[in-house]
Amino acid sequence: MFGDPDFSEPQQNEPSKGACRKCGYVGHLTYQCRNLIKLKSQKDVVIDISSTSSESETDTPIVAEEKKKLSSLMKKKKRKERKEKRKERAKNLDKDEKKSRKESKSRHDGKHYKEHKKKKTEKVTSKRTEKVSQQGSSGKRTLNVQQENHRNEQTVAKKKKPDKLSSEQFLPESDASDLFVCGVGDMGQLGLGDDVRECHKFRRVKFNDSNVKIRMVAAGGCHSLVLTDKNEVLSCGCNDEGALGRAVFEDDQEVDEDCTFAKVQFDQEDLNQHGEIAMISAGDSHGAALTVNGSVFIWGRFRGKNGALGLMVDQKTNKVISQSKTPVLLLSYKNHKIVKISSGCNHLMCLDEFGKVWTIGDGSDGQLGRIFRFDFDLESIRVTR
Repeated sequence: MFGDPDFSEPQQNEPSKGACRKCGYVGHLTYQCRNLIKLKSQKDVVIDISSTSSESETDTPIVAEEKKKLSSLMKKKKRKERKEKRKERAKNLDKDEKKSRKESKSRHDGKHYKEHKKKKTEKVTSKRTEKVSQQGSSGKRTLNVQQENHRNEQTVAKKKKPDKLSSEQFLPESDASDLFVCGVGDMGQLGLGDDVRECHKFRRVKFNDSNVKIRMVAAGGCHSLVLTDKNEVLSCGCNDEGALGRAVFEDDQEVDEDCTFAKVQFDQEDLNQHGEIAMISAGDSHGAALTVNGSVFIWGRFRGKNGALGLMVDQKTNKVISQSKTPVLLLSYKNHKIVKISSGCNHLMCLDEFGKVWTIGDGSDGQLGRIFRFDFDLESIRVTR
């Protein structure tokens, strides 16, 4: 019953369940079959992978195992080949990097670096800047070389100083013309006379000289300034703080010159030295004028929150000028050449030729654009006799 297995062909066409798949014998399993042992002992077993399908039903277990071994061997070979190729590429890259490093070191070392730089510049200039034209048919050729060094142009442009400003850039381009006014004139600021206190429509102003033409107008708080084509400054309106820049008749006189335009009293020597008037501006109680050379004259008074502030500090005496009824030199063109002036309510701003702004007046609300050094906050004190 438990004898040697019979290696003859099985009688059944299909092996029963639990029988050997190789020989179909029920007494042992497939891994115990002697046929498998004999096949394993054979060394010269050749399997064609292309002709047989992987792990098909007709293949024996031994054939499937051999196929797996061969496929694993092929995969290992491919991996080795890939690794070798990668190593070769890495070696080539390392060689190229070493060469480039050596070249860069040699370039940055003294003479080699300078020579390399010269070669580069020569190549660029030869490509971009040389334009060759051939003239003549007798074999004579003339070379017209136009050299344009862009780098030199850029460096020269950087070294150039900024263009200076001039007062001509800020002057009106239109020609001088007549003056027309309207509004409230209770202080005589319209220049229409003492009788006209209010004007709802524009009216033409009549001057003493009928040939006078106006180039510029500046409106203050209760006074007006105009610049004529003859570079003269005329003023009218309220003169309580000296804003008109001239003396006026008292109330006892028959004619009130506050209500008509009259000349601002400039010193002729100052005008000869600093030039004619080119620009004017007006604030609440002050007026200012700019000369052609770049000097600034001012008159009237600045007022602060707590009353009169003064006008300026005299540079010669270092004393505060509280009020001036005639123009006084504020800035000289010898120190700072001014090209434009502009007045606020109680401050004046001056722009010089280099673009810097100079300010003077009341700065309690930050209108001077700088730290206000003085504090004028006063306390009320009861005064007894």
